[in-house]
Amino acid sequence: MIHLVLLFVYFYSVAPGVRAINTIIENKESIRETLKTNIQDVLLDNADSKVSKIEAEMLNLQKELIKKANARENYDDLTQAIEDLREQKRKVYADLAEKEGINKRIKEMRGFLDSQNLSITNYDEELVRKLIDKVVVYDDEIKIVFKSGIEV
Repeated sequence: MIHLVLLFVYFYSVAPGVRAINTIIENKESIRETLKTNIQDVLLDNADSKVSKIEAEMLNLQKELIKKANARENYDDLTQAIEDLREQKRKVYADLAEKEGINKRIKEMRGFLDSQNLSITNYDEELVRKLIDKVVVYDDEIKIVFKSGIEV
């Protein structure tokens, strides 16, 4: 019974991981192009200009708020607009941090592809944990999702 369980675990978790990594190695040139495109997509999103625009808009609203406060006018709408801009700014920084993480994982995958010339023959727990994000099991297939975003 234990042998059946081990065979099941190997077939549904270990073997697909090894096959997926070998698929990446075998198709490394097209994978490099995909990674290059992914890096460009990450880098083209200029968070600095978004933050600068948000900060400029916040400064204008703050000046307007001061004018309304000095004139003893209601400025609740301006306060809400400033809070909304602060939230937008926080989201831009959160997106930037996420994209930096993605960029790091893409670079790790490129480094692996550059260093690996042969298919792997044995399961390597450290390599799998470094490269593979998750394994999705469907009724009729298994999908391996790499940390760089590539799916096999």
